[in-house]
Amino acid sequence: MGRRGLVILFAAVLAGACGKSDDAQAQAIVAAWQKAGLEPSALEPIDGKPFDDGKCRTGSVGGIDVTMCEYKDADAAKRAEAVGLTKIGDATGVARAEGRVMLVLADRRGHDPNGRTINRILKVFSETK
Repeated sequence: MGRRGLVILFAAVLAGACGKSDDAQAQAIVAAWQKAGLEPSALEPIDGKPFDDGKCRTGSVGGIDVTMCEYKDADAAKRAEAVGLTKIGDATGVARAEGRVMLVLADRRGHDPNGRTINRILKVFSETK
C-alpha cells in the first residue's frame, strides 16, 4: 500500500473510532442556540478537572454564562450535576445533564431576572440532545 493509501486508511480508522466528536456535538448545540436567536459566543475549552474531569468548554449565551462538559457516559454526567451547581455560586442558574453532556448556566450579571432566557437555553439544549 502506498503512502496515500496509508493516510486514507489512517483517517478512516480515526473517523470510525471517534464517532461524533466533542467539537461536532458542541457545534451542533451552539448552532441550535443561534437558530433560536439566543446569540451564543464561541465555547472555548477549559480545564475540566473542577467539573469531575469532564471535557469542558465555556462561553455565554444571551448574557448567561455557560459551561458545557462531556463525560464518558450518562451516569458520570448526571453525577457531575452536583458539582456544576456549586460552580453557580450566588447567581441564578442551573446544572442539567442530558445524555453524556452536562450544561451549567449562571446569570452572574443579572441579564435574566425572570429566568426566561435560561429556560430557552435549556429547552434548545434538551431538544438538541
